[in-house]
Amino acid sequence: MTDIGRIIEGLRTAALDNARAAFYPDGPVVITGGNYLYDFVKESNLIEGIQRDPTLPEVQAHLDLISGDDISADKLKAFVDVIQPGAKLRMGTNMNVRVGAHRPISGGPQVMIQLNEILSDIRTSHPFEIYCRYETLHPFMDGNGRSGRALWLGMMIQKLGELPRSFLKTFHYQALAMHDRRQKLRDSTAN
Repeated sequence: MTDIGRIIEGLRTAALDNARAAFYPDGPVVITGGNYLYDFVKESNLIEGIQRDPTLPEVQAHLDLISGDDISADKLKAFVDVIQPGAKLRMGTNMNVRVGAHRPISGGPQVMIQLNEILSDIRTSHPFEIYCRYETLHPFMDGNGRSGRALWLGMMIQKLGELPRSFLKTFHYQALAMHDRRQKLRDSTAN
């Protein structure tokens, strides 16, 4: 088993097999015991203002998305169906969203074209860059933040072979590093 396979299997074991959970129909699942993936899902939900504990289906959806070699549009759709039921891919002409002052491209076939371009660049791009492009596109009517963070997590594991301490902390330092690289590039081309 590869190192990445061991990481995924460790997440699966911690999240599903060894977790002490109280199950309620369509309700919260309480998992204890230093569970990395559970904590990641909880942080991702809190970023969106969701203050309840993650559900077992949400944790499983994260595992399903990040497991395997590739993350496809179909895997993202299945993920969003769990974490944000009813949120659709913005394929229709009237399926437009606004995120603060940002207005992603209008809904329609171009959304799927750009999403597939982003996903095809996963192997050659840094997780930070893919995440930024994904969030700029905002391919779904809702659930883009959590699906983008799950996409980022999958890339961190697949490409870098590491589990980041937290999304916010790691992403913050990735943003600073990207800014520094761009500034050095500007400085070198200005001289």
